[in-house]
Amino acid sequence: MKYISRLLFLLLFIQLFIVSDAVSQDSTQAKVRKGHFEFSFGQSLLFISNSDQTDLLTKSAIVIPTSSILLFAEFRTLNKVKIPVFCNIPVGAKQFIVDNQIKSEQASVSFGTGVQFRIFNFEIVSKSNMEMELGPMFSLGKDQNGNMWAAPFLAARLRIRKGENFVMYLGTTYAFGVNTAGLIYGTGTIF
Repeated sequence: MKYISRLLFLLLFIQLFIVSDAVSQDSTQAKVRKGHFEFSFGQSLLFISNSDQTDLLTKSAIVIPTSSILLFAEFRTLNKVKIPVFCNIPVGAKQFIVDNQIKSEQASVSFGTGVQFRIFNFEIVSKSNMEMELGPMFSLGKDQNGNMWAAPFLAARLRIRKGENFVMYLGTTYAFGVNTAGLIYGTGTIF
């Protein structure tokens, strides 16, 4: 956990340089641009257990989605490029049904970051718009044996902005290394 916090601190530090560079570029153009930072609370559901995936496939197990609290921050450095940072805090164990028995394992907290690109953006009504973001990300965590794991994944998010700062979103994730699909949703504000 100590190494994860150091790594995330380093990533945040690097990303703050990118954000400050974008702010200084805007100030040299004598134009103040708001909305460089988004913070939101949400929820995520993961649909496949990563440690017993082969057992699940051979025994045709039914996976019970794991629910977690999603803390999500996004640095909006450029108009089309965003740098998200997130923390998933599970609210229960990973569970699946094998041979009519519920099997549980501890779900770990995960942290991650990546790059998101705006695919499209259009205005719905005055001061409200819809935006689609897509991009590669990675997450870090520990398994139940205390071993660190890292998983690259692809994330897509449909974001609706109302007014100057209110945001709602619905998205999906797919982790290639562990074949995990996920659903994310939440609300937030833009600073």
